[in-house]
Amino acid sequence: MTNYTATECATRSALDAAIVALATTATFDVVEYRENATVKYVLITPDPQGQIGSS
Repeated sequence: MTNYTATECATRSALDAAIVALATTATFDVVEYRENATVKYVLITPDPQGQIGSS
């Protein structure tokens, strides 16, 4: 069974920094959602679908 890590990023720049840190070492998926009219992002590692660097 795979353990997943979800990292919430409140801004696109925080998401970009997290992606740069992971881009060469892990697979990940990004989920965009709205909370109280604010766009937020969740970075899920490893990517549940196995695509390297998907966003």
